[in-house]
Amino acid sequence: MSRLHDLSVTLTAALCLIYHIRFGASAQAQVPVPTVAPPDSAAITVAVLDFKNNSGQFNLDVLEKNVPEMLKTELSRAGSGIWVVERQKLEMVLQEQALAQTGLIDQKTAQEVGQLAGAQYLLNGEISLSGSRLRIDCHILKVENGKVRGEKVVGDRNASEDMVRMLASNILYNLTGEGQYRQSLRLKNYPTTWLALATALTAAAAGVTHAIHHQAYDNYQSANRLEDIDKYYSRAGDFRKVRNVTAIVSGALALTSLQLWLKNQSEQNRILAAAPEKSWRTQGLILFADDATIRLGVMLHF
Repeated sequence: MSRLHDLSVTLTAALCLIYHIRFGASAQAQVPVPTVAPPDSAAITVAVLDFKNNSGQFNLDVLEKNVPEMLKTELSRAGSGIWVVERQKLEMVLQEQALAQTGLIDQKTAQEVGQLAGAQYLLNGEISLSGSRLRIDCHILKVENGKVRGEKVVGDRNASEDMVRMLASNILYNLTGEGQYRQSLRLKNYPTTWLALATALTAAAAGVTHAIHHQAYDNYQSANRLEDIDKYYSRAGDFRKVRNVTAIVSGALALTSLQLWLKNQSEQNRILAAAPEKSWRTQGLILFADDATIRLGVMLHF
């Protein structure tokens, strides 16, 4: 009996040991071990302050907050190589320096703010109007030595998001050398290619119908029988009408193609990295002369 008891105790201990080794080790393996991503020492740290509205138009005040937020979003995209200081941390620094309410930051103070926020570069700027167009100026201050360089974009006031994207792209190129520096960005691309093709097709149709009309008219002139005279006269008249319609359509398409091409090239349709020296716009003209002819033209306004 004692041997049987000893054997049962031994088997029980062995089973407990096996259970502990099997399931205890598995449970330990399932416990997640937290890992901390090492900081990217090559990344550039940037702090973005508010942009001041100097346009004198209160409806642009919303851009004082929107421009910095959009700029931070664009600069902090994955793979950009830029870390943007959190807004909360930056506001704490501004409050400590008693600058949160005044918003007045000179170059020396900006260096102090950048150092306290742990930023290598500090961005701030102004929003103004260049003629009737919106202008956004950005000052890029290097905290280490206080040197400042600037970037700006000028465009339609309804294209502020596209302007900030272009501004962020140029800032990224300045700071990291990545991407492409843009001198201009086209907002819309009017379909001039398809219109030019339609112009060519209708012009060809006008040429074909004119040739048929001319041939029918010659046959009418040389016809001797009454039925032939009536047939060719009617044929010449019908194709003359078709020729006139296709010629008018072709001319209108040509004028529209030219006008849209000029719009594609105009300053109003582009965002510029500098203020334009002068702007111009186009206006299509259709003139009906006394001799029943139609004249097409384009008027340029400088």
